[in-house]
Amino acid sequence: MKEYTEQGFPQELRTVQLPGGRYMRIIDDFVYVDSDKKVHSAPSGYEYNGGNVPRWLWPLIGSPFTGKARRGFPIHDVECGKAHKAPTLQERWAMREAADKTLLDVCKYEGVSLWRRRLIYRGIRLGACTVLFQEVPNPPPTLSAPPIPCNAAQPHHAKDEAHPAEETPAE
Repeated sequence: MKEYTEQGFPQELRTVQLPGGRYMRIIDDFVYVDSDKKVHSAPSGYEYNGGNVPRWLWPLIGSPFTGKARRGFPIHDVECGKAHKAPTLQERWAMREAADKTLLDVCKYEGVSLWRRRLIYRGIRLGACTVLFQEVPNPPPTLSAPPIPCNAAQPHHAKDEAHPAEETPAE
């Protein structure tokens, strides 16, 4: 693996837009070295959608495919993809948070204004909450069941004394 000593992008991001305009494909391997000198990469051929930023938000924060923050989104999307494959909810959450912080680091490096960085970060952190409601392949032992969305009704397990359960016939 190549050794990098400075924060930044050792090469330019080269992409091609896919039909429909919502996805881009990376042409050449792409690398970002963060402020802690950690290397983040996105492989050639990877298709990304720019962090699921809704189009209605683009006028405020900019398109994820143009502007100063554009080089951070492919790295962010690759890392989010890895996070979604993590075996436990805790690992998913930690990896997603790290991906979001990497995008924030890119935005700062690229000179994105403070108010725009904050808006981008809050938007992607809000998106991270969806990780909690996706099925976890191997739930951690501390969870007896997958998380239930806040608006979902909790099952009632206590026996209702007014309507006792019917007895099942013995076989």
